Parts: sequence; C-alpha cells; structure tokens
Amino acid sequence: MFLGVTKYVVAAAAILSISAHADQTYNCQKDGSVREIRVAYDVQGEPVPCSVIYVKDGSEAVLWTAKAETGYCEEKASNFAEKQRGWGWDCSTDASQQDDSVIDNDELDAEEAVEESTEEVDTEN
Repeated sequence: MFLGVTKYVVAAAAILSISAHADQTYNCQKDGSVREIRVAYDVQGEPVPCSVIYVKDGSEAVLWTAKAETGYCEEKASNFAEKQRGWGWDCSTDASQQDDSVIDNDELDAEEAVEESTEEVDTEN
C-alpha cells in the first residue's frame, strides 16, 4: 500500500532537486561598478560538486568549492552577497537564473502525484 506513496514521493523529490540546481547569480552594483557572485554546478541538475565564483573588474576568482556538501555553495554565495550589501552594494539575484514556473510546476506535479497515490491507497482499504 504505502510502497506506491513512497515511490511517488521519491520521484517528486528527485524532480524538485534537479530543477532547483540551475546556476544562481547575484549581480551587485555600486557607484557604476558591478560585481557578480555566481554558484556554478559541475553537472547541471546536481547540487555538488559546485563552486562560488566572484567576478570583479572582469577577473574571475573561485572563492569556495564543495564536492559533497549540498547547499554549501548556495549558502556561501548568499552570505557573501549579504556582506556586499552591508558594504553598500545593491545586490539582486539574476531573474534568468531559475525558471520559477518550472519549480512551481514540479511542486504541483509532486503534490498531485502524492494525492493520487494516497487516493489509490485509501480506495484499497
């Protein structure tokens, strides 16, 4: 009974994980200068390995990398963007970095799959 529910939940989690790992970019501006903080993934759709890349005056530097710890690069990039804001920079995320409709649709699909599988389990009882 519950094996069907588990199968759908695992599939939904995998879909959400893949769609949520598009490159993440913070664009920071101050007095006509621009800085970029970007999380880059070695394998699209996989949370690790990843790198946090900082672009300043056209030069790129890798600030942090992670080989196994999911969320590490995202947290470091977010914290560094927040630090830039504290220094007077106006930082915003790049609107093209993620297609929120894809994530929202996947979330809806996952919820529907769980609901359908729950209904199937309920009718079997």
